[in-house]
Amino acid sequence: MSWKDLYKTKLVSAEEAVRVVNPNDRVFYSLGGNAPLDLINALSRRLPELGHLTFITGSVAYPFEYLVNPEYKAFFKHHTFFLVSDRTVVNQECIEPYPFHFSSVEDLLKNQAKPNVMMCECAPPDEHGYFNYGCFGTYCNHAVARRASKILIQVNRNTPVVYGRQNVIHISEVDHVIENDHELFDVVTERPPMLDVETRIAGYLVERIEDGSTLQIGVGGLANAVSSLLESKKNLGVYSEYFMDSFLDLIEKGIINGKRKTFHHGEITCSFGPNSRTGCDFVHKNPAVMYYPVSYINNPYNIARNDKMVSINNALMVDLTGQVCAESLGFKHYSGTGGQVDFVRGAMMAKDGQSFITLPSCVTGKEKPISRIVLTLPPGQAVTTLRTDVDKVVTEYGIAELRHKSISERVNEMIRIAHPQFRDELRFEAKKAGLLH
Repeated sequence: MSWKDLYKTKLVSAEEAVRVVNPNDRVFYSLGGNAPLDLINALSRRLPELGHLTFITGSVAYPFEYLVNPEYKAFFKHHTFFLVSDRTVVNQECIEPYPFHFSSVEDLLKNQAKPNVMMCECAPPDEHGYFNYGCFGTYCNHAVARRASKILIQVNRNTPVVYGRQNVIHISEVDHVIENDHELFDVVTERPPMLDVETRIAGYLVERIEDGSTLQIGVGGLANAVSSLLESKKNLGVYSEYFMDSFLDLIEKGIINGKRKTFHHGEITCSFGPNSRTGCDFVHKNPAVMYYPVSYINNPYNIARNDKMVSINNALMVDLTGQVCAESLGFKHYSGTGGQVDFVRGAMMAKDGQSFITLPSCVTGKEKPISRIVLTLPPGQAVTTLRTDVDKVVTEYGIAELRHKSISERVNEMIRIAHPQFRDELRFEAKKAGLLH
């Protein structure tokens, strides 16, 4: 039987496809823009009949029925790698984050998550019957497919075809296929204006980025600010878990070209993204952009093979000794551990590498500003990156050099980049706590 004939035998409706799911199954679906919208909603409607399911995913982009319909909350548990829109859904009590480093996702899947059903969205099959996972599915779909006993695919012709490693699956490995096109999530028509504080932070960063550096930049408005100030640089490279839309202008102008990359020379190397239609069109069948599983991209030893590796990641709060929280607000989970620690460690292992943790010095509270540099992290506030790993912390008031510094030296550095309104108070608290003498 040809692959085309095999495809026809497996082509069904979404409602028919999800009939293979049984009570208590553990269902993984692709992250972000490659989540199979119609399969997930069809499965949501089966929840009362099934009694209970466990969903496993990350970076949810769509308001799936099971997450927003309160009638379903008794019938599922939602485990997430990284919170995005699922931090605001109705059925919050059903969401349980996995704190883990992205580099260890395969170990998590094998020993803890243990999905037995996989659902993903793909581009139509190629001339040999292989579906392409698109620009979010390469993250870990291949590792899930090796373990899942049932695999369901939604074909969406808007899904970009990306090149790289472990980013395809053959029709012979799939149980059912559905077809339904829809626009990819979060289509960006224009970038939001840069905030003054982001531009000031980016200014300090760009001064430290040398020609020939290889970049990893975390998600957020700061990425746009950094990219806008890099136009004076030459021969930059990208080795990043996430392909930022803000890279596109620098690629077009030849500033990002990978000519001096020492690992995966000449290519843009990533695991997932971008979010915009323009970005998806750029990566579609583009041999200059190569996607790899996140366990490979985020392996600190692979990161360290890039000379002049520059890692830039965001924080919610940092204490005076350099402990970084980037994932929770008190006990409330906000995002995820993600790949921050992987890239902090990998960059510091690299020849001439640098790692930056960035945050505004304060945030506007209900009654008065609140410092994001604190004596100690509040109860429940997770330590994402250990102070022993931190290299540099950056606010709009400068760069604190923390690597290998003593406690008192760290405290003085952090107070120096705090908002002026809070410096005296922080110094008083540090002396009272015995951190300064």
